[in-house]
Amino acid sequence: SLPGNQVCPDELLSCNAARNCSRGTPLRCRDSLSSWVGVTTETEDKIEIEDRVEVVLVSESSDMTHSGMTHPQAPMSGRDSFSQQREDLSPWFFTLGDCDSPICWEQLFGNTHPVELDIGCGRGLFVFNASEQQPETNFLGLEIDYKEGRRAAKRLKKANRPNARILGGDAKRALAEFIPQESVAAIHVYFPDPWWKAKHHKRRLFTAEFARQVYRTLQPGGLLHGWTDVFDYWELMTGHIREISQFKELPAPPERPAEHDMDYQTSFERKKRKAGWPIYRGLWQKSG
Repeated sequence: SLPGNQVCPDELLSCNAARNCSRGTPLRCRDSLSSWVGVTTETEDKIEIEDRVEVVLVSESSDMTHSGMTHPQAPMSGRDSFSQQREDLSPWFFTLGDCDSPICWEQLFGNTHPVELDIGCGRGLFVFNASEQQPETNFLGLEIDYKEGRRAAKRLKKANRPNARILGGDAKRALAEFIPQESVAAIHVYFPDPWWKAKHHKRRLFTAEFARQVYRTLQPGGLLHGWTDVFDYWELMTGHIREISQFKELPAPPERPAEHDMDYQTSFERKKRKAGWPIYRGLWQKSG
């Protein structure tokens, strides 16, 4: 065991030990460690055990939420200190709290190559693959969930990927305050959360204002990629895009066969395609 409220990885491998832990808040334990962390495939997440359990002891008051995220580098105390003592992932991971002015792409990436955004990048499969396949393009993933964003950044750091970064924070705020207008060659929005309940609809990413933010951020000729597995959300998303007459709809990309588990656009696409769900794909170009 570790001192104070800390938990050693060996203890977490025992479900009974996890349930009986009395050193902090109850552990969020299920029947196995892999199901507890929500790992979809062993291929995708070859992560050390300490990374898988880095957020076990987090009090309810310190949960990283949309309205109040804890800065990952901020000094912590008590039961939060262990979960926040993490590997330094700079420059691959940074947050809106690190930005005090609009982002300068040349300063961030060290070059003037085109920039593409992946909004809601999750664990970063698209950013990881695309940055390898297109070394002359810079990719910035935006993710409101710091834990998932850091996992994505860890992949990039291990691969020493120079043309990819992850920004932790609210994408709408990032577009409004920190992403320069008409500075981005493409924006990718893959499988945004549909927020099914009516009382949660205000949390949806794709709104009329978000569509306008995307339009303002794209360069003339820039591309918007939008995919979802929810038909109702597809109608909502495409409806907002059609309201902007300067968006020209292009032929949707076809579904391509995957050669292995990493050969999908995102991990969510892999999950849904393997389950037999249809995927709705769209591509639009900013004119003018």
